[in-house]
Amino acid sequence: MTATGPRPDPGFVGRTEEVARLSAALELALESSSAPLCLVVGEAGIGKSRLTARVAAHARELGLDVGWTEAEEGAGPFSALAGLRARGDDARSGDDARWDRLEAVAAAIAARAPVLVAIEDFHWADDSSAWVVERLGRQLQGVTAPLLVTARSDEPGTTKVAGLLASADHVVRLRGMTLEETTRLAELTAPGTDVDGARLWERTGGVPLFVREAAVLAEEGGGPEGGTPSLATEVLRRRFERLGPETARVLAALALAPGATSLLVLARALDRPVDAVAAAIDVGRAEELVVDEHGGGIRFRHALLAEASADQLPPAEQRELRLHLATALELEGDDPALSRAAELRLRALPAGDVDAAATAALEAVVVLRAAGDDSAASALAQTAVEVLTTYGAAAEVMAALHVERGESLFELGDAASAGIAFAAAVELAPGDPTLRARAETGAAWFANPLVPDTATFDRLAAAAAALDPADSALRVRLLGRLSAASISHPAAREQGRRHGEEAVAMARRLRDPALLSQALADLHLAPATPEESVVRERAADEIVTLGERLGRPEVALLGYEWQFGERLARADLPGAQDALARLELYARLSSSPRWRFAAGLRRATMVCLSGDRERCLEVLESEFENAGQWIHPEELIGIGMTFRAATAFIYGIPDPVLADRVIANQDAADLLAAPFVQASLALGVLALADHEAARVHLGLAVAGLDVLATGLESVFALNACGVVAGVTGDVAAARALRPRLEPFADRLSSGSGSVVVPVATTIGLLSDLEGDHDAAVRYHERGVAIAERVQSAVLADRCRELAGRTAPSVAAAIPTGRGAITRQEDGWSFSSPFGTALVEESRGLLQLVEVLRANGREVTALDLAGSGSGPAVAVQHDLGPALDSRAKREYRARIADLREEIDDAEDMNDPDRASRARWELDTLLEELGRAVGLGGRDRPQGATDERARVNVTRSIKRAISAVGAVAPELGAHLEASVRTGRQCRYQPDPAAALTWEVTAS
Repeated sequence: MTATGPRPDPGFVGRTEEVARLSAALELALESSSAPLCLVVGEAGIGKSRLTARVAAHARELGLDVGWTEAEEGAGPFSALAGLRARGDDARSGDDARWDRLEAVAAAIAARAPVLVAIEDFHWADDSSAWVVERLGRQLQGVTAPLLVTARSDEPGTTKVAGLLASADHVVRLRGMTLEETTRLAELTAPGTDVDGARLWERTGGVPLFVREAAVLAEEGGGPEGGTPSLATEVLRRRFERLGPETARVLAALALAPGATSLLVLARALDRPVDAVAAAIDVGRAEELVVDEHGGGIRFRHALLAEASADQLPPAEQRELRLHLATALELEGDDPALSRAAELRLRALPAGDVDAAATAALEAVVVLRAAGDDSAASALAQTAVEVLTTYGAAAEVMAALHVERGESLFELGDAASAGIAFAAAVELAPGDPTLRARAETGAAWFANPLVPDTATFDRLAAAAAALDPADSALRVRLLGRLSAASISHPAAREQGRRHGEEAVAMARRLRDPALLSQALADLHLAPATPEESVVRERAADEIVTLGERLGRPEVALLGYEWQFGERLARADLPGAQDALARLELYARLSSSPRWRFAAGLRRATMVCLSGDRERCLEVLESEFENAGQWIHPEELIGIGMTFRAATAFIYGIPDPVLADRVIANQDAADLLAAPFVQASLALGVLALADHEAARVHLGLAVAGLDVLATGLESVFALNACGVVAGVTGDVAAARALRPRLEPFADRLSSGSGSVVVPVATTIGLLSDLEGDHDAAVRYHERGVAIAERVQSAVLADRCRELAGRTAPSVAAAIPTGRGAITRQEDGWSFSSPFGTALVEESRGLLQLVEVLRANGREVTALDLAGSGSGPAVAVQHDLGPALDSRAKREYRARIADLREEIDDAEDMNDPDRASRARWELDTLLEELGRAVGLGGRDRPQGATDERARVNVTRSIKRAISAVGAVAPELGAHLEASVRTGRQCRYQPDPAAALTWEVTAS
């Protein structure tokens, strides 16, 4: 039987409570300008799409626009976001790709606000799309853009759905309809039919899709016996059987064909006239089996229908039909058709030739990558790898597929999956020199530079020897990786540097700025001598210039990060501050949080040196909280432990958090044979006053001294070991370490975003252990001078303390007792076991007195800002960030334009135009600086509590300095014990605690 027209839509039945909940969420989003995440989950056919359409209609009534997108099974990275992309969306490649895509999608949504964003079939979403969707709500703060996500609860992709459940604002779980709703839907679907509602409900479980299909069969006289709720395919099978074999075969071909397949291709594959195929499609359209897609094309109304249609053919016939479809598509000749044909040949196996299918897949992947479609390329390569692993294919082709997939994923920012793909390619040991070089270069990106690894270096060297020596981008990348790999292989250090220098020279010859910046980064990754550090700073300057001219903040950021580290290491405080300011500014413009974390870590170092330990740790923990979602936990634990250990050592104050970090890091060290990790652990347990354990870890670190001295953060690691040796009295370690450290005697060791003590101070400790007391005195004096050059009173005091003893304890006991503060006619009098002082009254002193009067209770900075002379400060609300996503992108674009204009003006010898462009660029950067807070975060506008924190912190520090000028020990005690920030309090080491009594006479 052929239907003469479309069947009437039965309308929307039931779901009253669900519609009400979602409608209320829309109304609340409008009132609060928010983007709540609403998740609708349920099995296939349960009515998620119809519910979404109903809610979308209500959204339009409320004045919201509606945006739609949907995921497709097996599609490539970011494919589920296709309906949400902004015009011209061309996210950068590499680590920033996901963050660029998140920013671009959020900007596109914000541009349409107020808008309801419907994302259907989330269970099919690829990992990259899921990653973006999970973060959209936070990115859309202040934007009216509720998100309505639907997903099946009975698919493998429910692991992605689980990631949304915890963060969703509203979760609607669709169940089967009630008996009354089931009966009503059946009556509307098949008017005039005698419906046995109870039996229908019992057989279908109230799943709307199956209720409608069963009602259609009942209307046609077949009764409701066509299956059970768990065998809905039987209902659908009977639906297709009645169409007749010719129509069923055409629809089966449509089900097996990829999306957007034309009628001509179907006709060729079936060896039928186009008119006959079109007539069969018309039958399917009349029966509501297929629908017209927007922009042309035909598709099944839902996936279950497509599956049921294909299942009308035996598996062998399905495979043959796929081969015919592939041949028909190849006649089209365009790249998309070839790609779809290759996938069909893969899915037709074991029918057809395995090697031919593998070769076709590889060629299609290469074509897709050349067209810039890395998302589709990685998806096809993944399909090919999965299928060909089952049926077998030549190892060389398999290796090539793994390499192509790895490079595509790397461009898309999915580093973890890319690393797995490259490792699989290396395992296959391809014989082609170019393919082998690509595989080894890709895999080397994921080698841990802290761990000795001669195998990686040897494989890279062999690949380089086999590769054509002519200039090429691949050879530059391979040689650069060889240089980077040599830092964990001391015997190959010089050879690695030669390879790195060759890579830089070749990149210059190729005139490729991006390639050159990477070659410079590889060559100067780990300077091992003072001379190499000088060269690295020059390389940092060049990387900054390259990054700014390329308009790529992530490139310039590496240069600023290196500039900061090198300038701070040589105690150039103004230079380090300038580099940090630019690092924070460009981190704010970057879409990747990696750079905001790097900037925040360096800012915490500067706060630590300024003497504000509490604020330093606040910044550190804030950065770690933000970084937890994207940095590997073990790496984060290591960085946090090292920073806290160094801070605890400088201040001589126990850190209650440090013990847990040390334990966690010890667990990681059992699996990671890295001398640097042992050096960090030695410092960590030293800060916990466990000298015995510190010496054990020191011995393990010194056992790998050659690796330690040439690897990442080598000066920091050597300096940390020297401190541990000096404090614990390890003479053997001191003798081994001193000659390694002496070339760096004029440096303030900085590494991992933290500082221990100047290298000269460490050498002073080691000299004392060796009995060279005259040298010890000279080195200690140099250490104090370096600390003073960076204007760090707390570091200078620590250096002086270390100069006074051979093996100082980390947390020396301080006398306990009581302190008294009395107001006099000529100021305030302080009496304590640390000394007495009479200090002139000031606003900061009054605030200090209030903090001490509280004796450990917190006092807000806002309250303190209103104490003393002057008016109280009125609280203002945070007016939001000074920069939104659109502003950041516009700033980035304008900066790139100005850089290009400056270069063009210089090339054209037009100094006036270059000067005007530089003036505008400087003005723009100054405006950005005012909008950027710590670590490159958005600086809120009009936030009085932030101004109060800054002003109170500054004035209390001045007051403590005034006390210290009269009574140095008392000043040192207050500096170490008074915590400032938004909450201020007196929090000394319990062994040093005083109870303060304040008398205002």
